[in-house]
Amino acid sequence: MGDRNFTRPKLYQRIEEIRKAPRKFIISDDDVSVQHSTLRSGEQFPEVPQVSERFTDFDLLVREVNDLLNQTASQRAIDRLKQNHHVESWVRQGLLLHKDATTCEFCGGILTTERLEELRKHFSEEYDKLVKAIENKIMNINTIALKLDIPDEMRLLPSYRQEFSQITGELSDWIQWVTGLRDGLIDKLKRKQEAIESQDLWEGNLGRANQGQQLIEALNEIIKRHNQTIASIDKEKEKVKNKLELHYAAQYFQENEIAQKEASIQHISKRIKCIEEILKRINSEIQRIEQKIKESSVGAARLNELLKCLLPDNSIKAVSMGDDKFQFHRDNRVATHLSDGEKTAVTFAYFLTSLEANDVKLSDTIVFVDDPISSLDSNHIYAVYALLIEHLKDSRQLFVSTHNSELFNLLKISWLNEKGGGRNKKNTRAYHVWRSVSTTGEPFADLRDLPTLLRKFKSEYEFVFSRLYELSIAQNPSLDTAYTAPNLLRKFLEAYLGFRKPSVSSWSAKLDLLLDSDEKRLEIQRYVNDASHLQTSDRMLQHPDYFMANAQKTVKMVLNALQEKDRAHYESLREVAKEAGG
Repeated sequence: MGDRNFTRPKLYQRIEEIRKAPRKFIISDDDVSVQHSTLRSGEQFPEVPQVSERFTDFDLLVREVNDLLNQTASQRAIDRLKQNHHVESWVRQGLLLHKDATTCEFCGGILTTERLEELRKHFSEEYDKLVKAIENKIMNINTIALKLDIPDEMRLLPSYRQEFSQITGELSDWIQWVTGLRDGLIDKLKRKQEAIESQDLWEGNLGRANQGQQLIEALNEIIKRHNQTIASIDKEKEKVKNKLELHYAAQYFQENEIAQKEASIQHISKRIKCIEEILKRINSEIQRIEQKIKESSVGAARLNELLKCLLPDNSIKAVSMGDDKFQFHRDNRVATHLSDGEKTAVTFAYFLTSLEANDVKLSDTIVFVDDPISSLDSNHIYAVYALLIEHLKDSRQLFVSTHNSELFNLLKISWLNEKGGGRNKKNTRAYHVWRSVSTTGEPFADLRDLPTLLRKFKSEYEFVFSRLYELSIAQNPSLDTAYTAPNLLRKFLEAYLGFRKPSVSSWSAKLDLLLDSDEKRLEIQRYVNDASHLQTSDRMLQHPDYFMANAQKTVKMVLNALQEKDRAHYESLREVAKEAGG
């Protein structure tokens, strides 16, 4: 719109005005063009004079014409002239030409005084007056002006042009109608001139007689509004500018999906705020850890000793960088792309080294080591075990958690009394995590004393059998027992069948050692595969009775097959389970 002062804040202000109902402020393209024309208007749109013409009162005119058409000049009239109005008209004109003549200009005959007197009596004074009145009325009607001096609509402001053009069109149509009315009246009067003694009437429709003046008044009303607008053009422009600004703001708001984007921004802003809080906590934690690292004064030499122990065939070592910092190098280069096992070894070595920092006494420290061999292969288990036993033996209290059976068995050798059936040594405790399902279907874990079978034997094979045996003979098996059955059964079959037939890799391909029936082998394979991979407890909770019954049935099928095919092994396992209280 050419407004250099229209800035972004003004746009935001307009958006707030249209935000609730933007469609209400959008106008048509034609209206936009009209408003722009008004906004650019100025001296090119001066005041326009009103239409001053007033039309004849056609109702009165028709009454006057009909009055003339109804009059006659009947006095002493010559019958032959009355019967032939053409002759009558010719004689009337001839009398004027022969006023003082004695000879007829037409035939040359003698005009007697008696004949002239007779003719004059026919065309009496009243007759002449009527003829004259008709002639005057015809002249008067011919002088009625029907061509109006109407201003060009382009002289008006664009906002008034359409209405002005419509009315001028209606006025043009009315003038055409009134022209026909005028011509009809003149024709009637001319016919009367030719037959003065005949009576007549004009009986047309005068329903539109006053429409012309009404249309003139309507045009003048538009011109008046135009002139008033021109007189206060600055105010009008401000009004138009406001309308256009709201239109463009609403159009911008809709086309650019501002509402949707603002909602997204608000959502993202909340997330950013949340992330900033998290980042603040992370930075705080980083500072805390950095401070802790600085306070720990980690010795690179001691760290390298432990790395050599954990990674004997690896060239990774810590290199001091000054200011209590160091880098890990491999073959004299900065080590990149460390494997998960290397990361675990570095982390564990640093953890052990940091325990000795700042003259901290290990005897005053409670240490918790969570699965220290995660991502390490079996070659590193003995090194980790030795570091745990020797390096941390003086801790005030030491916790080690693991899911690795090899490390678990190594720790049992040191911390449990093997000769005493796996009882705890002095100041030692052993536990295992018991996973189950609540009555509401939620999985949960519980810390329980280590079962006797896991204390007594280095392998979990006997323990798994005892759990399966308990399920097979239970009168009312519990839901949590049935819940663990598929995994336990899979472990047992993998161990037993793997020992019996090591040349075949898939445990399910070796079920023929226990079961002769293809159907039973398929049933066990499908149960173990499907049920041991449940991600939630929803399935078994939907039909708990069926699940428990099916679990017990399948376990019985396997143990009965073991008893039939390998009775000695079965009885030996059962004795072990009974000794452990199974």
